[in-house]
Amino acid sequence: MKRNIAAALAAGSCLFMAQTANADQWTDEANRQATMARMQAQDAANDRAQADRSFQAGLASQRSSSRSSGSSSGGSSGGVTALDGFLGAHGTEPLPGGPQSVVARHTLIVQIKETPAQVLARLEREAKAGNAQSAFDLARIYWTGYGGVKRDDVAAQRWFGVAAQAGNPDAQAQYGYMLYQGVGGAADQAQGIAQVAKAAAQGNAYGAGLHALWTLDIKSDRPQPAKVAGLVKAADAGFLFAQLALGTVVYDLGVGTAADFAKARHYSKLAADRGHPLAQTELGRMMASGRGGPKDPAGGAGYARKAAEAGHPAGMMLYGQLLGMGLGVPQDQASGWQWMRKAADAGNPQALGVVGAALLLGQGVPEDIPAGLRYLQLGAERGDAQAQAYWGTFRITGGFGVTINKSEGERLLKAAAAQGNQDAIDTLASPTIKDALGR
Repeated sequence: MKRNIAAALAAGSCLFMAQTANADQWTDEANRQATMARMQAQDAANDRAQADRSFQAGLASQRSSSRSSGSSSGGSSGGVTALDGFLGAHGTEPLPGGPQSVVARHTLIVQIKETPAQVLARLEREAKAGNAQSAFDLARIYWTGYGGVKRDDVAAQRWFGVAAQAGNPDAQAQYGYMLYQGVGGAADQAQGIAQVAKAAAQGNAYGAGLHALWTLDIKSDRPQPAKVAGLVKAADAGFLFAQLALGTVVYDLGVGTAADFAKARHYSKLAADRGHPLAQTELGRMMASGRGGPKDPAGGAGYARKAAEAGHPAGMMLYGQLLGMGLGVPQDQASGWQWMRKAADAGNPQALGVVGAALLLGQGVPEDIPAGLRYLQLGAERGDAQAQAYWGTFRITGGFGVTINKSEGERLLKAAAAQGNQDAIDTLASPTIKDALGR
């Protein structure tokens, strides 16, 4: 049976919402870094190619000079050595007889590179003249701050737009992202979706993934194979946001397709190994419980700790639980409690419920009724079933001095019961509560 998506989201097991992909800057920064890496690789390849052409030209020149002069090189009978070729790449005169010496060469081939300002000026001239590739390259420089150029999202959006209108699929995908998220200008989600759809239609993996992410209906139980395929294409191409969506929503909760914990674990690991704390938390949970693969409590605790130390509230909660149980790590209830309280203070719904109940009842920690009630109220407001069960009961009965509001109390108990909370189910069925509600 498919897991209750609303309950899973409320409990904090999945904080990645497809409609708010920019809740943090991971997608944006990962995109910039990936673009930067591609530009660096491209420049390195260009430099290698240019150096190789210079070398080959020098080698050809040296062979020609050696043949015309009839001189020998380093004692070889009219042959050309590898050293001759190297030296020839840096000069135009034949090598002298006798010992080979770089000092003997005085005519050099010098590669003169443009300054960043010259590159920008040239690319802008070419882009304004209608060169779509130059517009795209100009946009990438502004987007990443490549070559020491100051980052300028407004200029980047403008030039990505120019290249997109010319049909460049990479530019269409990036322009769509910037429009949708309002990066470099006002947000225009409709146009953003339209642009990434154009990129996807040309086979662009980034565009396909973004289109799928933004149009995936996370509340629907119906299959959405095209959306899932778009995310898979992007994830397999290395895009972090797609790996995260597949690992923590699509395959883990069964959104758009049947739940597949093995695939959820696979994609969560891809994102976790790139340092994303949500993925680390979900992978830690899977490994500790053996969901989607072999049970590995120690490995799961390791990922949970990384997420916790990165300040991820759900990661703090999970790591605190593992410490308290001694699952995958030596049992340390004091440290476990500290991590759970940190998670509660950071707003994790499940931690709010656990910490609130513990403080209210003095379970393993000194009793603190005001703090316990405060945590439980916050947990109930954020959708934790256990907190809703407690707070709903108090709103009906006035327990612990809580102001009575029977309609709100009943609503909270029903919400908790809908998530499968047995305490809420039993409380709603109890004669005392029925009588208080006039049932």
